[in-house]
Amino acid sequence: MPTPVPVREGRLRVCMMVTYDMASPGGGVKQHALHLAASLRRLGDEVMLVGPSSVPTDDPDVRSFGGIVNIPANGSDNNLGLLVSPRAIAKFFREHHFDVIHIHEPLQPALSYWTVWLTRHVPHVATFHAFMEEEGFMLRWARKAWGATMFPWIQRAIAVSQPAARYASGAWNRELSIILAGSVIGRLTMGWLADRWHKKHVMFLIYSIVAVSIPMLVYAPTPATLKICAFIFGIGLGGDYMIIPLMAAELYGVAILGRVMGIVLTADSVSESLVPMLVASMRDAAGSYRSGFLVLVVLAGIGAAAVALLPRSAEQRTS
Repeated sequence: MPTPVPVREGRLRVCMMVTYDMASPGGGVKQHALHLAASLRRLGDEVMLVGPSSVPTDDPDVRSFGGIVNIPANGSDNNLGLLVSPRAIAKFFREHHFDVIHIHEPLQPALSYWTVWLTRHVPHVATFHAFMEEEGFMLRWARKAWGATMFPWIQRAIAVSQPAARYASGAWNRELSIILAGSVIGRLTMGWLADRWHKKHVMFLIYSIVAVSIPMLVYAPTPATLKICAFIFGIGLGGDYMIIPLMAAELYGVAILGRVMGIVLTADSVSESLVPMLVASMRDAAGSYRSGFLVLVVLAGIGAAAVALLPRSAEQRTS
């Protein structure tokens, strides 16, 4: 395992790696990396964006590699640096020294593979974005096999969504899967309770778990405690996904359930887009996630209070 690197005057030298063609228009992974790099630069870190590109660039903060091959998969084109030169990658990392390398979609070949293998002395962070509804045996086996050659030198990983975490857990079996495991148990446990308790009480319990677990994540004193807190948060997260349609059906009946869930899921999607941006902006301004997490605690508390005011059933709602 690499030893901690002394940070120069609080500034980090970060390699932000994208595994898709950086010259392609759009691209959620690329945009995510660009915004993250901009946020780190505003905090004073030195960030270089690295990835395959079909168009050369003269930006001093960007390093591109060739060897792009289009691999159609999962309903879209995937322009990857499949034939990137290992010699060019080795030369780049000899000439540029980083305190941390952050790889977006590490299982996409082959730039990320060569990078990890050639920089095992540098700490690595991974972000998983992709999700696939159905995966063939060969692809699943290949992900696990390639992951086994890389992941021993990747110290931390995160997923951008619960489906991405579930998909990534097929190859990555460390901290990332803790929340997923808690989510599965949360769905089963809260579903069992919903058959025995009033669903309103189960929903209140779920929101209370989320509200309590967030500050526990912030102030966890040890890595072991952090894992326990992440597991508890996962229970609340999984229970939340399970209880919403049950509560909607109990309050409004099944005749208009489609319309009700359409409104609920639309509001949920908008919130999932806006609130992370709010928390990230607060982190950029304050240099810490604590204020942003406090906002999440307040929102969870408001949700618990709103649930407490709900009627138990449609009959009580109309009476």
